[in-house]
Amino acid sequence: MHFHFDVISDQHRSISHQFAVESLDHKTAILDLNASCVQSYTLYLELFDNLRQMGRYTSCGYVLVRLGHLAVRIGDLESAANYLEQSLAIFMPHARKTGMIQCLLCYADLHRVRSKSALAVQLLAVTEIGQSTNPFDQMLRERVLAVARLQLSATEFSRAWHAGQQMTLDAALALARTSARVLPLPPSPTTPLAD
Repeated sequence: MHFHFDVISDQHRSISHQFAVESLDHKTAILDLNASCVQSYTLYLELFDNLRQMGRYTSCGYVLVRLGHLAVRIGDLESAANYLEQSLAIFMPHARKTGMIQCLLCYADLHRVRSKSALAVQLLAVTEIGQSTNPFDQMLRERVLAVARLQLSATEFSRAWHAGQQMTLDAALALARTSARVLPLPPSPTTPLAD
């Protein structure tokens, strides 16, 4: 599998962040449980470097979400939390809800892996997540919910779901972040978003 990043570099002014990220999503089959996470991880790191060099900060945020997701799958939970924090440092100041929702989904998966399935369900019950039409969001949400359902009793699942439906996106992110161990981050870019 080879992804031609030089094409992205040559045409960077005409592509959207979604084209670059979604193209790589399809090429790497990021949500395929049988796909090679290590190969996908390497490709997303390469895309991140290219986008950062072009000043595409919003695009970098979406790639950081994918890197966080892949780090959870690989089992590197500390890196996953750091990637998600870096992504939120890009999305939150500009209220980029799509990016914030994707971060929350990955935090839910991270907490599920840490055996905090009730917290994962609570985070996934936030209304904005259920309204997302993004394929990455929908597939990750369904996969995490299916596994969490097996780990909780019906009562525990229902209680967590009800609690999550009462939360705002911002409150859910605050809960997810305080429940995850994160390392200090470098300062976020202060320049306006390019895309």
